[in-house]
Amino acid sequence: KEENYPGKTQYDVDIYINSVWFKRIRSNGEQVVQEITKYLRPGPNVIHFAATKNIGQQRKSFSPQVYMRIIIGEGDIGGNNVMIERPLITYKRTADETQNFNDEYTITVK
Repeated sequence: KEENYPGKTQYDVDIYINSVWFKRIRSNGEQVVQEITKYLRPGPNVIHFAATKNIGQQRKSFSPQVYMRIIIGEGDIGGNNVMIERPLITYKRTADETQNFNDEYTITVK
């Protein structure tokens, strides 16, 4: 996960892999890097993102340029670095959005 203005999109995103809850990503500024290979199976896999807007006391931004992006892809881990060589899904929410979202993507694993 990456955010260009940490915490300002005010979205929490629950990620489901093949209908099983995997992780909640919060718009709080912490970068998250997570290995998901063991949760995938050969063939088609469904990745579901349930994004919930959490405004709290007030909105922190109304800008469509303020975003939170979640990337799922193939890559390598070396030391403390992760290099995504082939992005499979790029999921993005912006601060100007106010509704909740449910989005599904299918990736094929060999």
